[in-house]
Amino acid sequence: MIALGGSIGTGLTIGTGGGLATSGPVSLTLGFLFMGIICYAVMAALAEMGTYMPHDRGFPGYATQFVSPELGFAVGWAYYLKYTLAQANNLNAAAYIIEFWSPGVNGGVWIAICLCLMVTINYFGAKSFGRVEYLLGWVKVATMAMLICINIVLFFGGGPTHDRIGFRNWTNGTAFLEFKAKGAAGRFLGFWQALGSGLYAYMGTELLSIAVGEAANPRKAVPSAIKKTVFRITFFYIFNVALLGLVVPARDPLLRAANKAKLSATASPFVVALEIAKIKGLPHLLNALFLFFVVSAAISDQYIAIRTLYSLSATGQAPAVFSRTNRRGMPMWSLLASSLISCVAFINVASGGAKLFKYFVSSLTIIAALAWISILTTYLRFHHCLRVQNPYLSWVALSVTALVMISRGWVAFVPWDHVTFILTYIGLAWFLVMLVAYKLVMRSKIVPARLVDLTPPELIDDYAQDDDDNGAGQDGGAGRALTRALPAKAATLARRVLHRKGQGEKTDPAVL
Repeated sequence: MIALGGSIGTGLTIGTGGGLATSGPVSLTLGFLFMGIICYAVMAALAEMGTYMPHDRGFPGYATQFVSPELGFAVGWAYYLKYTLAQANNLNAAAYIIEFWSPGVNGGVWIAICLCLMVTINYFGAKSFGRVEYLLGWVKVATMAMLICINIVLFFGGGPTHDRIGFRNWTNGTAFLEFKAKGAAGRFLGFWQALGSGLYAYMGTELLSIAVGEAANPRKAVPSAIKKTVFRITFFYIFNVALLGLVVPARDPLLRAANKAKLSATASPFVVALEIAKIKGLPHLLNALFLFFVVSAAISDQYIAIRTLYSLSATGQAPAVFSRTNRRGMPMWSLLASSLISCVAFINVASGGAKLFKYFVSSLTIIAALAWISILTTYLRFHHCLRVQNPYLSWVALSVTALVMISRGWVAFVPWDHVTFILTYIGLAWFLVMLVAYKLVMRSKIVPARLVDLTPPELIDDYAQDDDDNGAGQDGGAGRALTRALPAKAATLARRVLHRKGQGEKTDPAVL
């Protein structure tokens, strides 16, 4: 439910409208399906690393341990930037959703109220955050199920107009829309834009890795949570996008008008489907539900931003003040810094929420791609260190994600738009600056594969406890159970460590 809270938000409820109007229904569905496979590859890589060696820093910690300190530093700061901007984006969306009921009130008022609510929930720590996100996660699941049912009814002609839509919108020549070019090239570019829309919608699924430190038994909880999360998100996303493309024509005037609207329920393609079917009364309900969506996502974004900055500080990669905690264990300075940066959402008062949302989407998509690339790079390095052969899916996922990231801002060149270019690639520039600066200042190097420490910390801790219970040099039940629970190659490494401990030898990471 934590990942659902951070993933299901404006990317699905609002962003899919622009993708449908730009790419066409089949292109958009295929784009979400393809990026769902990539998302599965990323999460599977994260699950394997999290199962073998849970890390309280999440994938920035894995990047530091398995690749190089500068990669962990750069991806940690890029991830922090991503979630501070994501907070602002969701606060911006929440303000315009509320404006649906009170158009005369300045949007800054609603941003301030939502910001205070977000800070209050996160102030009380992981338990408060977990309870709220669990409840809001179920609200999202129920809403997604409701939208699927409504669109199925409309598909078979069960709406007030009794118009049996069927596959009409997939066979009327708009299945693959042309974008910026004619013919096959234009249809391919439309599909490529759909990949970017899918990446933006799926971003946030990896936040489970940051919450590992709160799990009582991460070795058991993380794989189960990741599998359930990927299944739920992929199922709801693909079904909703496919049905949306069936019931809403890609060239419908209402859809094109909605894409130019402010960020309220009227900007959602799901509301467009209801308006086309002449269903009255539901926009207010959907507006309230979508408000839950963006507030939930904003709370998750701030939680992850706080934990990321705290981890950076605890490892010496950020000022020490950000790892100082109060009596409740809350890193107050990290909370304050993350809250202040999210105040960039107040820019919408001057520039307009719709334009700001567009810029945020471009920037966040690039940073999300960087996060996935870092996870996959770290995983491949992890496999190299374990000498496990042929992880083909991860190589494919890494290549596709890198291509989508690099080409995300190509529309800035046709015609040239320096504002779009800068705001699209600012996240990539930030990542590269952090990477190069750390390497130059700290003179760090890529960790040689033979020196990467692959010993699970829990293995040594449990074996030490087993020594106390059964006598030194005895491989008791705990040690045997652990080696049986690990994968074959990991178990071999574990037995080697246990044997050396039993002989009284110090374990040198180089032997692994």
